[in-house]
Amino acid sequence: MPTHQFKSTADIVDNVIRKHLPEGDIHALSRQLDRIITCWPRCTTELLSQNVKPVRLDEEQLIVETHSPVWANKMRYSVKSALRKLHELGFKEVKFIKIKVNPKIAYDE
Repeated sequence: MPTHQFKSTADIVDNVIRKHLPEGDIHALSRQLDRIITCWPRCTTELLSQNVKPVRLDEEQLIVETHSPVWANKMRYSVKSALRKLHELGFKEVKFIKIKVNPKIAYDE
C-alpha cells in the first residue's frame, strides 16, 4: 500500500509565495513570521515560549523579545536548540536569533 506524504497548507502557501514574490518582500516576511510565531512553542520549552516571543524577522535574523533579563539569559542558553528546531520545521533561512529585553511588555500566563 503506497504511503502519501501530505504537505501542510502553510508549506504550500509558503512555496507559492517564494516562487512569485521578490526576495525580501515585506508581505512574505510577515507571513513567515506568522508561521514562526505559530511554531514557536515547538522550538522552545513551554516556559520559554510563554516568556520569550518572536516579534520580527529581519532577513536571516529572528528577533525575539522578553520582559525580563532572566528570561533573556535563559533564552541565550537555548538559542542553538531553537535554531535547530526552526530548521527542522523548514525555517532554514533563519540563521541568528537576537534577544531583546523590553520591560514594558507583559505576557499572559
